[in-house]
Amino acid sequence: MPDDSELDYLKTFIEEATTALIVNTYETIRKLKRITTGKKCLIEPGEFLSIDGQFYKKRYRLLLTLENEVNMTSILNEIIDGIVVFNKRGAGFTYPSVMCNITFRYSTKFFAEGSNKWYGNIYLDIEWVTS
Repeated sequence: MPDDSELDYLKTFIEEATTALIVNTYETIRKLKRITTGKKCLIEPGEFLSIDGQFYKKRYRLLLTLENEVNMTSILNEIIDGIVVFNKRGAGFTYPSVMCNITFRYSTKFFAEGSNKWYGNIYLDIEWVTS
């Protein structure tokens, strides 16, 4: 499966899990600063972690830029809640047959004084079906 399809699936998940977050993938925008409005998210292509006969796992980095720490915390909470609902196959999400399981690995956040913005990285591991 081409990586851009996987990025589209992940983009759809993030858009469904969060409110008012502008989500783009590396394939369409290449740089986070090209998004010119408010709450921004850029999804980078995944890195292979493991492969077995039926599944493979990739780690994706989501780059966030937000106006304040409250928004950053809110987005993190929405993504974590979305992962729980997605993995339980709850209502409100699109479920592609190839995207099996999402694991929240870790996140970082920091404040850049010159730009008065909060920046964050979220790392998600996603298990995909090979067939």
